[in-house]
Amino acid sequence: MSSLLDRLDSDQWKLLDIVWPQFIGDPDARWPVFGFVDFQMRSYGLDAFDVMSGLPSIGQTLYHGGYRAAWSPTAGGPPSDDDIVYLTMAGLYQISDTRAAEVGAAVLAYLDQMTDARAAFGENPFNVPNVNVELRQALVASGVDLARMPWTAAIAKHEWPGMRVTVDYPAPGEASGGLGLLREARFSSIKDYLVAITAATTPQQTVSVLEYHAPQGLLRTIDHFDVTCELVLKQPLISKPAMARSALIAQEAQSQSDLQSGLSALGEIIGELRVPGKNPNYAAGRLLTWLTGQLPNLDQAAQARVRDAIDLLNAVREIRNSGQHPKPHRQLIDAHELLGLPFPIQDPAAAWDTIRAQMDVAFGALQEEIMAAR
Repeated sequence: MSSLLDRLDSDQWKLLDIVWPQFIGDPDARWPVFGFVDFQMRSYGLDAFDVMSGLPSIGQTLYHGGYRAAWSPTAGGPPSDDDIVYLTMAGLYQISDTRAAEVGAAVLAYLDQMTDARAAFGENPFNVPNVNVELRQALVASGVDLARMPWTAAIAKHEWPGMRVTVDYPAPGEASGGLGLLREARFSSIKDYLVAITAATTPQQTVSVLEYHAPQGLLRTIDHFDVTCELVLKQPLISKPAMARSALIAQEAQSQSDLQSGLSALGEIIGELRVPGKNPNYAAGRLLTWLTGQLPNLDQAAQARVRDAIDLLNAVREIRNSGQHPKPHRQLIDAHELLGLPFPIQDPAAAWDTIRAQMDVAFGALQEEIMAAR
């Protein structure tokens, strides 16, 4: 998955340094034209369009070549000299300038007001209400200085994944719009917003990586792993769950509630592994170091396989711990990808089978490597 949070290289930083600082003080919130940006970049021996095209992006197939830190409305091929070059929230995130942070906070406040406006859907069962929000009204309601309004409108106009806004220049206060691909948009930071729109524009996986057929298979594998630990390491690692909790792992997931119950039971087993030590404060994070110390014959190939298995355990732990939080974050999305799951999960039955199959592989690999290195 392409990430808008990736570190930029020095050439990309030069581009943002040209586009932003020289124009943030403009009260009319005007963007520079491509001809100016290209001329400036060539003084560094760089091609402005090549640099812009190389910026991390999302939604490549959806709109004008994608969403990224800096772009042009007509980009797809090189822009014309009179085409503007604008920044997005991804651009603001990459710039360490207090004015950038202030404008970003104003955009987030606008998104928050758009989310509030959607409460009208709960009062209109038979028609679709108008939930567009005027920018001026939103900033006043949020207590944001109206001096931020021109730049808020300039950014919001190009935030198509998060909002759909029409700006009536030269009166940016007349800007009006609602949420885009998001249905709830309450964010405390630009970073959280960028993760959310990345998730919303990421193509869904439709094929499970592994198949799972035996309801009791994972429980047997975990038990074999624990017996091996007791024989080889002289220490069982599994804290035996109550029978009712074990049953949750064996049963199918017919609903999101069933999936969360199964994940909770599985997460308890992973979280309560009896791995000595306190750093880090979760057991799976200590497992590789401890096994390496206990098993001198664990070669590099075996360590790599153990590390891969532990990564799967941690992915389940991440999903389980994040189950009650509606806002996605980078680690949560990465955990879904590692397990071969779409984000968000739409089919709990298929997702639960994939998770159990991955855990069967993970605990099986750990058991085999511990036995082989005895």
